[in-house]
Amino acid sequence: MSLYQSVGTIAAIRGDSDKIEWFWDTLYVEMSKTLYKTIL
Repeated sequence: MSLYQSVGTIAAIRGDSDKIEWFWDTLYVEMSKTLYKTIL
């Protein structure tokens, strides 16, 4: 059971990190667009 719980925890952590990575990627793209419009 402990091994199963460990795998589940790792999967949950990876899922969260994917969401965080997606969030930063989206934020970066939005900031780049804004900066691009400001320069032009």
